[in-house]
Amino acid sequence: REIRDNTRALKSQTYQSIISSYAEIEARISQDAEVAELFSRGSQSPEQLSEDEQLRFTQLVCSIFNFYENLHYQYKSSLLEPTLWAGWCQSMRDRLKAPGISEYWEKKSYLYSEDFSKYVRSGKCPKT
Repeated sequence: REIRDNTRALKSQTYQSIISSYAEIEARISQDAEVAELFSRGSQSPEQLSEDEQLRFTQLVCSIFNFYENLHYQYKSSLLEPTLWAGWCQSMRDRLKAPGISEYWEKKSYLYSEDFSKYVRSGKCPKT
């Protein structure tokens, strides 16, 4: 019983950490109109960004994919329930539909673990 309770507490703590991490990323984008505009333009028309803007956009998207990679790791380690990962995975797939984010992934996927990169390339998410 103690092991089961500890596992439940660890999973709960893991998910709370995930929510906090996501809130930090979203706050960076949503609380600054200039950053929100940069992220929007970079997502849809990356070729319109200046060199400095491209660097800033790349850093934002890198943070987002670091977040998704961490989620994938937690899922593979059985610390994130499959139903929760399914939603986050779909969020990742939706983001990858944006031209600028897709371009980022094509150019920078080498930054991520082979396991995560292979998963992203698979195009799959668990069924809910």
